[in-house]
Amino acid sequence: MSEPATKVVLTGITGGLAGLGACLATAGFRVVELPLLHRDESEIALELRRACRALNRYGAIAVTSPRAALALAEVLGGLHPPPSSVPPVWCGDAGAAVLRDRLPSVSVPPADQDPSLGLGLRLANAMVAAGVPGPVLFPCGTPRRPDLELRLRSTGRRVVPVEAYRVLLARPEAARQALSEADILVVTSPRVAELLAAQPCPAGRPMLVAIGSTTAEAARRAGWMPDGTAQAPTVEALRSVLSCLAPTSP
Repeated sequence: MSEPATKVVLTGITGGLAGLGACLATAGFRVVELPLLHRDESEIALELRRACRALNRYGAIAVTSPRAALALAEVLGGLHPPPSSVPPVWCGDAGAAVLRDRLPSVSVPPADQDPSLGLGLRLANAMVAAGVPGPVLFPCGTPRRPDLELRLRSTGRRVVPVEAYRVLLARPEAARQALSEADILVVTSPRVAELLAAQPCPAGRPMLVAIGSTTAEAARRAGWMPDGTAQAPTVEALRSVLSCLAPTSP
């Protein structure tokens, strides 16, 4: 009698990694989506639209999350600004995958930067090294990490944070359900890592895979050492980590 397939519970926001569930299912995992983050759709990014109507005021745009990249792409797609009016955009690999075919200038931090640094700090360091001028438009979520703003402001650059989306954390009972169902939990957010670590788990915790060093560090600080960390927020990077933890046959 064959062993049951390893059950992977994805806790990230719906649509955060397109194609991940199908890829893991093809690799032989049982996949369940139990998002522990949810977009607040009641807020429309009016402030971001206003900012994007005056892009000539900014020396650059900084984007630290795929969700902010999607919001920026949606707003610019509706406004249709002349390409010459759009300042250079700096973002991570996942954001670049969204924006590179839509905007004239998209840059990512060099690969030789310390991967233990969060994306915001790596992005700010790359922008400073490249001499990117301010002010910098920063489409971001609520809440957000302060790393990028603090680094750029320490060099005298003005940063203009603009709410592009709002994310709400699930209730503890949803986290407990995810813990009870998973053989492996996939966590994409420091807030979710902290929420899960705070829940009782009488039967023992499942394995934990973090996406990104920032989420992995948040889990460690909360007392839960990740079993694996996908250093890039991509389907292939995550599939590779999961396959090492629980080898399967398609």
